[in-house]
Amino acid sequence: MDSERMNEPSPLPFRPLIFPILLLLLGGWGGVVLIVFYTQPTAGWRWLFFFCWVLAWSGSALPFLYLFHHLFPSPAMELPILGRQALWVGIYAAFLAWLQLGRLATLPLALEIATVFVAMEWLMRWREQAAWRRPAASPDQPAEQAAISPDPSAEEEESHEAPVE
Repeated sequence: MDSERMNEPSPLPFRPLIFPILLLLLGGWGGVVLIVFYTQPTAGWRWLFFFCWVLAWSGSALPFLYLFHHLFPSPAMELPILGRQALWVGIYAAFLAWLQLGRLATLPLALEIATVFVAMEWLMRWREQAAWRRPAASPDQPAEQAAISPDPSAEEEESHEAPVE
């Protein structure tokens, strides 16, 4: 039973996400409301709207992405990756809002753009998982619970051996 627990990835902590989520939600949606109700649609305010739109949707997506990654854990999942995925959601929402200004947003186009964003994230995660190594054991963690990374000196010894004939 303990060996099964050691192979499972450790869950992401939620506590470090509370302040960024609140900051993004209040700053994003508050900025959107202020811009929509109290400004004229000039170029500067429009770009500020898109910035607040990215913040709002990123903050809205962060709890859902946390829940998704909590239900389907990955060994290489870290908080910066979660933030990047939330930012992808915000950029996608702002891109669709920008397309809607020119009446260009359609369902097939939105699905194609979503496919491109998902493919980019998948390729980045694929690259990160290929280079990912388990973190070294901390001093207060028992040795049997520590993740053992391959010993580079053992690889060097094996590579210098003469072939057996």
